[in-house]
Amino acid sequence: MKRLLAGIVLCAAAYGVVVAGDTVTQRALSSAKMVQIEQNLINAFESGIPGLQTSAAITMIQVQKEVPGYRWSNSIIPLMRVVNGEDNDANARTMAALALSQLRSDCGDYSIVRNARFTSNPRVRRYCTLLAANRLAEKEAP
Repeated sequence: MKRLLAGIVLCAAAYGVVVAGDTVTQRALSSAKMVQIEQNLINAFESGIPGLQTSAAITMIQVQKEVPGYRWSNSIIPLMRVVNGEDNDANARTMAALALSQLRSDCGDYSIVRNARFTSNPRVRRYCTLLAANRLAEKEAP
């Protein structure tokens, strides 16, 4: 319980730093702060706590919108572990798949496509199928 509460506080703090102000956000977030935010989110993904993993994925999506130029290369593998983990919570898996999709990496796209075909959870399969179809439509668009 303490780990969950601490993780939620870390995610909330990371998001609070990002949305402090639009113009202030871009100046205030140095690369060192972004690396720290990313590391906190990675720790949340690796925690194994479903609520914390879901919150971290949502926070990552929101931070991506606020700081579009940051590369989240260290987060791809932890997100893939959440998405691919058959024992993980379906909410955490779907939110991690969405965050992974927005990173637009080949490895992440491959993971989403494989889950669309082979996962045993019908909800995750349906959501990954939609994400994979959306990515395919983006690639085919001129």
